[in-house]
Amino acid sequence: MQIKRSQNAFVAAVCLIASAMAPPALGQQAAVGDWSVVQSLSPDEQIVVSLKSGKEVKGKFLDAGGNEITILRKGKHESFAKDTVAQIHQVKGKAKKGQWALIGAGVGAAGGFLFGETRRNRVLIYQAR
Repeated sequence: MQIKRSQNAFVAAVCLIASAMAPPALGQQAAVGDWSVVQSLSPDEQIVVSLKSGKEVKGKFLDAGGNEITILRKGKHESFAKDTVAQIHQVKGKAKKGQWALIGAGVGAAGGFLFGETRRNRVLIYQAR
């Protein structure tokens, strides 16, 4: 009987952790390939630009013209031609390292701390066609 309870508790804990890790239900975005969505971003929004070369660049959005996007990265302006961009994600939320460290205390505080860093939500706003 005691073994059955501990197994049930373990399964419940695994399910709880898995559901916390799962991304929220995302509605279908109407125009993921529409550059005007990128152009309508507010300055200083956190974004991640994935280039077709495989490189990923994180920074703050500054401007998007007809053929390029400009971000602020490490205090410098960087521009990327639209035809070199594979995807752009808007980063929403803040890392909650402390919260995830507490949750991870049962599993390992270090794991919770590291997992909290990755809990920022990325929302795909542009994908090259």
